[in-house]
Amino acid sequence: MKRLAIPPLLLATLLAPRAEAQPCAFAAQFTGYGAACSASGALPSTLTGLFASGSNGCTVSVTIDPPFLCCNVYVFGRFLVLGFQSASIPMPNGCTLLAFPDLILPFPVDSDTLAHAVPNDPAIVGLDVFVQGIVRRFDTIAFVDFFDFTAGLQISFL
Repeated sequence: MKRLAIPPLLLATLLAPRAEAQPCAFAAQFTGYGAACSASGALPSTLTGLFASGSNGCTVSVTIDPPFLCCNVYVFGRFLVLGFQSASIPMPNGCTLLAFPDLILPFPVDSDTLAHAVPNDPAIVGLDVFVQGIVRRFDTIAFVDFFDFTAGLQISFL
């Protein structure tokens, strides 16, 4: 009897209407705040955001753009500090952490962009997320690490 139940179930699955991707039930707004700080002497790194709503769902991506610094100082890592409230925490290198560190995410190797899928749920409306980028640079002559901080970026879901 169980064998007879499988073909009608399979047929019903194949004939069911396909669910099409729905546009996101919200939008995202990006607002910069605070000041960037460069402990390495490079020009300050910038942090920008992008919201995409399409057939692949809702995506928020942030891009950190560390400017080139001459000769022997190389970008050795990128991190994103993510928090649900802004902050003003002095760091030992003289910079200020502008996002409360609820979560710290590494950027993929050799990538300046970190993308994250966001659930298409209207309950997200009203949520604010505060992010700040940190660029780790390494000086190959002095064997010293420098940590440069971007300005903060507030992501508001509307």
